[in-house]
Amino acid sequence: MAEKEDKVILFFEKYSEKGRKLHESFKVAGCEYPVLVVEEDGFLPDGVESIYGFYLDDSKFQPGVKAKPKHKEDISLEQEFQENHLTGRVIMLDRDREELLYGWPVWPQIVKAVDWLDKNNVIRISEHYNRYGMRYARTLYDGNGRRISKSYYSVSGQEVILENCIEGSIVLQVEDKKIFFNTKADFAAFYFQKEDMEYTRLFYNTLAIPYLVSLKIGQPAKKDILFWVDPLGEGIPGNMQMILKGQAGRTAQIIVQGKQIYNRLMELGVDSGKVHQLGFLYPFNQKHSCERGKLIRTLKTEYAHRSEALICTNSEQIEHCREIVERLPQIQFHIAARTSMSAKLMAMGDYENVRLWPNITRKNLEELYASCDFFLDINHGIEIVSAVRRAFLNDLLIFAFYETVHNREYVAEEYIYPAADTEGMVAEIEKVMKDEKLLAAGLALQHAAAMAENDDPAGMLKYQMARYLTD
Repeated sequence: MAEKEDKVILFFEKYSEKGRKLHESFKVAGCEYPVLVVEEDGFLPDGVESIYGFYLDDSKFQPGVKAKPKHKEDISLEQEFQENHLTGRVIMLDRDREELLYGWPVWPQIVKAVDWLDKNNVIRISEHYNRYGMRYARTLYDGNGRRISKSYYSVSGQEVILENCIEGSIVLQVEDKKIFFNTKADFAAFYFQKEDMEYTRLFYNTLAIPYLVSLKIGQPAKKDILFWVDPLGEGIPGNMQMILKGQAGRTAQIIVQGKQIYNRLMELGVDSGKVHQLGFLYPFNQKHSCERGKLIRTLKTEYAHRSEALICTNSEQIEHCREIVERLPQIQFHIAARTSMSAKLMAMGDYENVRLWPNITRKNLEELYASCDFFLDINHGIEIVSAVRRAFLNDLLIFAFYETVHNREYVAEEYIYPAADTEGMVAEIEKVMKDEKLLAAGLALQHAAAMAENDDPAGMLKYQMARYLTD
């Protein structure tokens, strides 16, 4: 009889960027593992489930069903004001989460919550909405704005979970029975009673609730793995020490996703047999390929050196923009914005080597990422449409100023300059655009900064083999 194969669950506290990158890496490696998070934020992407959502009857909304979130005009602020003299404040979903869900920021913006404030402008109630336009939770605050409790509701509006935010306890209503939990970790561990944990492995990325849940499950086999990406302090965290000593229940292995973190652990005398180093696999644009461990850019016979650069901004404040454009007349600059542009920014269109893209469409932006070789992260203000990450996934060589860089994990340190050294940036761009080898070397540095394993032929295999790593 064939031995039963273990089921792997990617188990995170929240679906944060570091969880997304780990999830994405396994998908690139061909490992379609289910993703479970503890917290429910109402806007988890398809394929990601939460423990809270499991009890909220969220299964009625099947993946693929068109979601109908609430927009600002759908919210009435009158009733609560008239009844309790509270003033409403609509909180919109952040643009990064919109892009993760819908692939592109939407308009009008989506409502994530409505906060109700008293006459002293202190928040007293927060009503939370999900991607289906349903109020799925409600948080109550005291007169000082401190959270007291949070209730979660089923599709039918019944209170299913009541969380005491002061004590940390949780009450779960299951059918006609109430179940009390002292901690959120106890509540999360209860969920796994429905799983056959003898044949289930948890791959988790924090030493908080996921680690505690792994401990509480109590199965003797050393099956779970901690994927660690956070910087270390002066010493090794206590819970990590428990894993290294073999005293952490099901967890006996740590995969470190950062060279400096790994080296620091080695300096602290950690057993290298219990700690392994692994970067990330990224879904790079298909126009690029990996061969024999080295990135080979797809050559375009007509445009071997396109000399085009992209800047994405929603602000007219672009550091040394005129100086760079004037110093590099051989480069075609594209300046893109999700909104209309100010007169100051529109004036940049007077340069022959500048093309402006106000109110750019998704299709046009994707075409620019496909056609450009360089991305200049030199705009002040917020980053739009995850612009730096998009540039990285399309293998645009990214240049930035220290004063403007938005997402340093995707930018090689060698290509970040003080704003006072614009000349240094311009000189490096001139060198790189004339030499394909320098361009490839720059992209290799960029990949290394983001801990990309794609250039390593064994990178994909490392992720595929993680499921077989045990004590």
